[in-house]
Amino acid sequence: MNPPFLWSMKYRPTHFDEISGRDDIVELLKNLATSNDIPHLLFTGSKGYGKMEVARLFAQYVLGDGFETNCKIVYAADPLSQIERDETHKESYISTRRIGSTAGQRFTWPAFIFSRIRPFVEIKPLSFHPLKILIIEDFHLLDNQQQGFRRLMERYSSYCRMILLTHQISSIIDPIISRCNIVFFKKIEFTVFEKKILEVAQKEHLTFRGDIPKTLYISTDANLEKAISHLQTASLIAPDITPDTICRIAKSDINENINLVLQNALSLKTNRLKNPITLIKKSGRSFAEIIEIMSGDVYNLPIVDAIKAEILDMLSQIDFHAVDASSDELLLDNLVYNLIELGKTIT
Repeated sequence: MNPPFLWSMKYRPTHFDEISGRDDIVELLKNLATSNDIPHLLFTGSKGYGKMEVARLFAQYVLGDGFETNCKIVYAADPLSQIERDETHKESYISTRRIGSTAGQRFTWPAFIFSRIRPFVEIKPLSFHPLKILIIEDFHLLDNQQQGFRRLMERYSSYCRMILLTHQISSIIDPIISRCNIVFFKKIEFTVFEKKILEVAQKEHLTFRGDIPKTLYISTDANLEKAISHLQTASLIAPDITPDTICRIAKSDINENINLVLQNALSLKTNRLKNPITLIKKSGRSFAEIIEIMSGDVYNLPIVDAIKAEILDMLSQIDFHAVDASSDELLLDNLVYNLIELGKTIT
């Protein structure tokens, strides 16, 4: 079999013991795995710090040969299909032919839980394994469905363990937090990061001109997977990789985050704003640059020209009054607030 084209996949760990920079977490989870009562787990930390990777490999470590049949990964950010919504609506009505006090009544099922989660947790483990594991990425996006999820945690805890991943632990309700062991993911140490980058460079026969590991560490905020992807992109641009090449690649990432802020703020998806805003602030880009990039993005929005003009007018007004401001971070926060307020008038 040919190796994967993407280096981020090629150098991704395949076993629990291969995880880089998480020795304390690996040891903790191994101790839990050897106990007779593995708890529900809540992984929290910035995006790109390896929460999904650790969760997947831990489930593989615990389930062994039963991993494929007894583990499910769910992404809360993935929208439901119309078929899933229709099925949830259909099942919310109890036929009048049914016996009991609920006959003829209509219930409001949490759609995501009903269609994506309940079918998995209701079936007991296969292959004679005592446990099954459900992993949910971006759990905080379930919002008001979290209470319904809490009831599932209680009802099926005898054989199903949940691993919840989030970078916004403040958005998780207390009843769920109290039922989980919390594992905090911090930025990995530079020495670990540098060792992995140099290992990839040696295997791929890359030539560095300058301190590339340090540049990658800063520009990706210690995100190893993104750093390896940047290395691959840089290798396609020129045989010798320089800090300038890495910075140009990282710049395109910031443009994407600025676009995410624009779209999520206008569509009132405020729970998806924190991560791109944080990355923009860490990038060191000036507020004038942010306004310039965002203004260009407005033209590509799928909205009528009159609303585009309204957004551009608002951006120009903020840019004009930004001359006397002393903090780019406060200006960005004010920009996001104004985008949300504008979004309320156009949705």
